[in-house]
Amino acid sequence: MLNRVLSVAVLTAVVFICVSCTISRNDFTILPQEAPEIADISVLIDRIEGVHLFSSSGDAVAPVQKILVLPEGRLLVMDTRKNVHIYSSEGGNLLRVGRIGRGPGEYVALQDIAFDPESNRIALLCSGKVMEYDLSGNYLASYELPKINYDAIASFKDGFCLFAAAPNHEIEDLETAHNTVHFYSRAKMDIIKETLPRKDYILNTEMISYSAGTGYYLRPLEGENVLYKIEDSRIEKTMVVSFGKDQSPEKSLLRDGKYDIGNYVMSPYYKMPMNFQFTDRHFIFSAIGPGGVMYYYLYDKDRSPIARWNEHEDCLSPVKIVSSDADSVYFLINDPSYWKQLDMETLDPLMKAVMSNCVITEDSPFIFRLFLK
Repeated sequence: MLNRVLSVAVLTAVVFICVSCTISRNDFTILPQEAPEIADISVLIDRIEGVHLFSSSGDAVAPVQKILVLPEGRLLVMDTRKNVHIYSSEGGNLLRVGRIGRGPGEYVALQDIAFDPESNRIALLCSGKVMEYDLSGNYLASYELPKINYDAIASFKDGFCLFAAAPNHEIEDLETAHNTVHFYSRAKMDIIKETLPRKDYILNTEMISYSAGTGYYLRPLEGENVLYKIEDSRIEKTMVVSFGKDQSPEKSLLRDGKYDIGNYVMSPYYKMPMNFQFTDRHFIFSAIGPGGVMYYYLYDKDRSPIARWNEHEDCLSPVKIVSSDADSVYFLINDPSYWKQLDMETLDPLMKAVMSNCVITEDSPFIFRLFLK
């Protein structure tokens, strides 16, 4: 059970407050468990393309934490060692973005990465600051932040949207009023708006996802079933994601007054819909189900359900949805050696299709693109 929990977890001043003008509404509700369960996903797939990440020096590539798709199919990769690299669409390491340290252009305590396609700037959310680089890895600027422990970032031409799950990481303090979303102006780096009051304890993982072409999305928070799209200075309610009576009850993250992530993940409920990715014709996301099993849900662009499936209940290396472009969804396998040893008959529908169509030869992180019909 411990391995199961850890594998899912890894997948793990004056303020102007403007709530009503910051959130716009769209009350469309989806019911993921009503999507038809599918045993053979190959009927939905046009093709699958996969690459291993590799370094020019031959050094081992660290496990990947986050991936964003850049222009020309390049990949912005943040690894679990808190290094940031740009890889080619073929998987080769092109360059490093910044480095760990305290000198010019260096960072400490990296939390998240973002990319603004309008300015072609890469943003790194670090301890107490946001740092920016160009697509060649050159350091451009640094912006100091107030003493707020932020967890995630979205980047835009004129500023940033930052997310904080709790006030200064006081995660067990639900009494203090706290707006989770803060918008900053790049010109002054002041908070110009804050919104989305916290309603429940939040597991601060996989908070903001990025779809190349459609932008940033904030996953539904614990205690609120709403997926938000993040714009320049507002968040827009995109849809409600409801598991009905099977949804994790409020305040499930606490047991005996203390955070208990293991109990939350393994509980007999559905929780944490996350990693929402949108193409021109589809969208997809995952959620943690009963017993910590990962479930995947596929919809068409009109929000009609197409399919759902889940990984094997004993899976120790979940497949992660990491990014998308107009034509495809990107998935990550951090431990290919685990999947290579399994019998085909034990694989979930997605991995059965991947192992049937891709040659996985290395043990370095493997990224595959799913092109749907």
